[in-house]
Amino acid sequence: MNNIEHIYGLLTRDAGRLGGLPLWLALRALPMLVAAFLVLLLLSPAPGRATVAAEEALLDGLASGHMLLQSGSDGRYTPALMQASKVHIEVSGMIATVSLEQSFRNDSSLSLEGLYVFPLPDTAAVRYLEMTVGGRRIVGKIRERAAAKKLYAQAKASGRRASLVEQQRPNIFTNRVANIGAGETVTVRLEYVQNVAFANGEFSLRLPTTLTPRYPPGGAHEEALSPPQFPGEGDERAPLNPLEVSVRLDMGVPLARVEAPYHDITLARRAGVYSICLSNGVTAMDRDFVLTWQPVSGSTPTATLFTEKVDGQYYGLLMVLPPAVERAGPVPPREVIFVVDTSGSMGGSSIAQARDSVSRALLELRPEDRFNIIEFNSVYRTLYRR
Repeated sequence: MNNIEHIYGLLTRDAGRLGGLPLWLALRALPMLVAAFLVLLLLSPAPGRATVAAEEALLDGLASGHMLLQSGSDGRYTPALMQASKVHIEVSGMIATVSLEQSFRNDSSLSLEGLYVFPLPDTAAVRYLEMTVGGRRIVGKIRERAAAKKLYAQAKASGRRASLVEQQRPNIFTNRVANIGAGETVTVRLEYVQNVAFANGEFSLRLPTTLTPRYPPGGAHEEALSPPQFPGEGDERAPLNPLEVSVRLDMGVPLARVEAPYHDITLARRAGVYSICLSNGVTAMDRDFVLTWQPVSGSTPTATLFTEKVDGQYYGLLMVLPPAVERAGPVPPREVIFVVDTSGSMGGSSIAQARDSVSRALLELRPEDRFNIIEFNSVYRTLYRR
């Protein structure tokens, strides 16, 4: 409102100086000038937007999970000293539980805020988060985003140590840590659960340990940031950002092979359970850790039951592996049944897409194949009786 009043004052004064320009003409031009002023105001970079762009640019420049320290004077980020990174994976059938532990140290002479960035699989579910800052232990709790930010700001302002975890995008999480004292060590312990992939008779598990580049809209990379300089860089004897990986693989069935295509591993087997570790003990966090294994194929299905006790309750997981099928001749005729929802929720483009999908699938059938279509809403009916 003050800006608008200021513009109005300039217009009325200038109208008297222009000698012959009526005041009403200047007043009629006022809305256009105010609109132009508001457009320029909206287009000007806001501090909040600049901060977000700077953090996005910072994420693009990192190669793996790191703790970055932000100084209070200029807001620039510098990497904390990484001390250790350990990952242990427990595989039981189709479920993998990943436990990650990383420690960093603030080797500056100031108390700083930290930004911890770590990659996760797209479908991972985090079930435990703990941070130790100096001698204080912080256990993560789930809160709504607005409430979490408010609690974090209050704790930070009062000088207490606090942590705020946010999801930046599907596979990137950031964790803010307030008031990391000079010389203090920050230890992050994270545990998440994910599905094991199975395709073409092979199981696989990927552990992301790198952050892939991302290009935000508008190319917001103009904020000046301190380039990461990591201890031990250039030293061929010590890997950059050393990572230790161990795996306990329990499939309940005999395995034909176990491989890690991008790392050298050592295997040990006892009572059908595999213990896996890196041959060199540690590796650089410059590529994902991928583990693949294939069960021994048989002519009959194989079933395995896994059990677990959680909070006094027992849970079971039944895994059934199909038998190996060898195609000795032509593919036998198929029978395909399409089930199509035609209720009110399918109106508009949804029913059009369903219709197109069925039409395209029908074109893929051969003369010897059979098909039927079942339509359902509050009742159901079939296209053919048999």
